[in-house]
Amino acid sequence: MDWLLKDVAKGVVKNISVEFLLNRAVTRSEQRDYQGAIEDYNQVLSINPNNADAYCSRGVILANLGEHQSAIQDYTQALRIKPFLGAAYFNRGLSRTQIRDYQRAIEDYNQALHSNPNFAFIYSNRGLTFVKIGNYKIAIQDFEQAILLDSGIPSAYYGKGLIYFYTELFLQAIESFNLAIKLYPKYIEAFYNRGLAHSYLGNFVQATEDFNQILQLNPNASCAYYGRGLVKMYLNESKEAIIEFNKSIQIDPCYVPSYLYRGYIYELGSYYKKALENYSLVVQIDANNKQAYEKRGLIRIKLCDLEGGIQDLNKAANIFLSQGNVDDYERILKTIRDVEI
Repeated sequence: MDWLLKDVAKGVVKNISVEFLLNRAVTRSEQRDYQGAIEDYNQVLSINPNNADAYCSRGVILANLGEHQSAIQDYTQALRIKPFLGAAYFNRGLSRTQIRDYQRAIEDYNQALHSNPNFAFIYSNRGLTFVKIGNYKIAIQDFEQAILLDSGIPSAYYGKGLIYFYTELFLQAIESFNLAIKLYPKYIEAFYNRGLAHSYLGNFVQATEDFNQILQLNPNASCAYYGRGLVKMYLNESKEAIIEFNKSIQIDPCYVPSYLYRGYIYELGSYYKKALENYSLVVQIDANNKQAYEKRGLIRIKLCDLEGGIQDLNKAANIFLSQGNVDDYERILKTIRDVEI
């Protein structure tokens, strides 16, 4: 379709039609000229404000640019015009997942399945969203259905691997991640979680290989440096671990796990003020990070800041309770009672 772009540049096409603009938008999107594609969709909608496909397609581009709220607005407008547009429900579900609006994402995937009950990717993505909210039973059913419909869908095997991983069935997790990677050799998330599973099993060579493979695919993957840091930490190579965590944070200053474990290493070495700084950075980034509040609270108590420590422990306890984790809620309350005696 290069002729479309060239003819317009020469002024050959004088009366631009909606069909022409839609075709050019697709071409520009394929060439990663996203702004140009958006401008074409804008022009389509100025000619025909009821073109649901244009809203949906513009939403996809906005989502690819990380502008999920704007994308959701476009999908919603498309559905006002075409209430049964399955693609709009599916893509809105993807964007809602990205902004952690998991329940409404699931509702969108449900609606998308009404339009296309045999689309494996809907089941797979709904399954991944169920994993996010801890509903593993329904998630595994979605992954199995996705595989039944399309045995070559990598994300379904990856999702099964996540469930095995979170339930500490690390060997089964590795097997599932292997299948995902076989189908998609550039699956960074699968390499990362397989590396973590190897780490927990003490397979540090294999874990490091996975994290190094990620860096070959993406040299700026902060998760890979974090993973290598974990391996160094497990091997009691604290200085080297901190170097890896530092690299991770340098790439992504909001990468919470690297702060947590860097703080943990400082804590083990009795560098309490440095540990405190790292845990404080975590709660600045993630105000609901229960682990950071608990760890910071305990360190504050060690540093004779009893009031601040109890305040942090109460915060951690309340977060555990809000997430339905009664055991950890009661455990922290017992810690508070022991401190106050």
